[in-house]
Formats: sequence, structure tokens, C-alpha cells
Amino acid sequence: MKAVFFDVDDTLYDQSLPFEQALKEVFPNEYFDIGATFQLFRKISDDIYDQYISGRWDLKKMRRFRIIETIKASIKKECTTAEADRFQAAYTKALSEIRLIPEVEQTLADLHARQIPLGVITNGPAQHQKKKLEQLNVARFIPQKNWVISGMTPWEKPEKAIFEHARRLFPALKRDPAADFLYVGDSFENDVIGAKSAGWKVLWFNHRKRRPLTEKISPDWTLATSRSLFAFSKTLNQSSTK
Repeated sequence: MKAVFFDVDDTLYDQSLPFEQALKEVFPNEYFDIGATFQLFRKISDDIYDQYISGRWDLKKMRRFRIIETIKASIKKECTTAEADRFQAAYTKALSEIRLIPEVEQTLADLHARQIPLGVITNGPAQHQKKKLEQLNVARFIPQKNWVISGMTPWEKPEKAIFEHARRLFPALKRDPAADFLYVGDSFENDVIGAKSAGWKVLWFNHRKRRPLTEKISPDWTLATSRSLFAFSKTLNQSSTK
């Protein structure tokens, strides 16, 4: 691979941990199947994200809706707007304490040490995603100029254009085919379908064991653990970047 780009949420860090922390703080007397509830939360977030991007909903409405609908579907209980706002405040605070998944940190360190160009492509509001990357101290391995955040561009994943924009961050590689670029992400819709539409190679980091949305598009590799991700990174040939 000539360059490797990563997704952020639930790829560089375990997003279920701050989610679980916020749930327990706001709903201490309720029982949740954290795995199933978190996957539902992610699905609802993805399904309504276009409402926010299009301007039909503001950020507060989107955030309220996703947790209200998650609580309703997971434990058959009404969640008030006050509880939704408390959840978001607790979730935001928990996100300020996130850390890289240890094996992902090893992966980034190894690729960086071997001088393989690295980048990030992530959806979300610019400052919100930037704060996460700063909290994760990603700049040790990926310079800020290689952070592609949808809130700072006219595009978002799975649009082909945001991947093409990311390629332009490396002028020295502009003559190389898109297939020389690798994208690593956990979302089939945003990451696998998006990167494949741009002609990239894709590693689906499917640690949540989700089912693919379609059989017409396939990732080049699928890995289910962060340990296997680190092992895979060792197989990338440094000489291919020269």
C-alpha cells in the first residue's frame, strides 16, 4: 500500500466504553445489553445523520432523537428530552477521556516507524471530531494536515469525493492508482462501500460482527479483532511506499 487511512469512531478507539459510561450515569437502575444497545445507537445515528448534514435537523435534535429512540427500542421505556440532554453531556465528557485501542496504537506506531503515509477520514462536526483526535494524541503518528473531517469539507462518507480529496493530500502519489490506497474502518456502509466506490482497497475492521449490507460489494480483507489488525499491518510492505 502507498498510504493507509483510518476511520475514527469505533476503529481507533472503543466507542462502546464512553457510551456505556454515559448510560450507567443517566439510567443507573436500568439493565442494558450494552453490545446490542450500542449497535442500535450506532444504526440510528447513521440512519438519521443525513437529517443533520442536510440542515433539516440541528445537532441537538439529532442527538436527542438517537438516544430517545435507542432507549425506547432497547428497554421499552420513554426517555425525556432532559434525560437525553443529560446523556449527551455525560457522553461528551466520557469522550474527553478516550484512549486508542492498544493494538491499534501499536499498528499506528509500526506503520509510522516504517514511514508508510497515514491519514484519517471521519464523518462528523469539525471541532467535535478534532477534539477526539487530539484526545487520542493521533498527531504522534498522523499529522493534522492528513485529518479529513467531513465537517470541514463539502462531502462525507460514503461519498466517493471525500476519498478522492484524501488522495490529493499526497501530491507525490497522485500518479499512483487508487487501489494503492488502503482504508481501515468498522462501518460497512460508510467505510467499505465508500472506499470501494473510490477504487481503494478496504480492510473491514468488523469487531462488532455485523453483517454486510450487500453481497455486491466486498471488502478486500475482514478482521474481527484488534490483535489481528496489528498482525495484518506487519504484512504491509514498506518497499511499496517508495
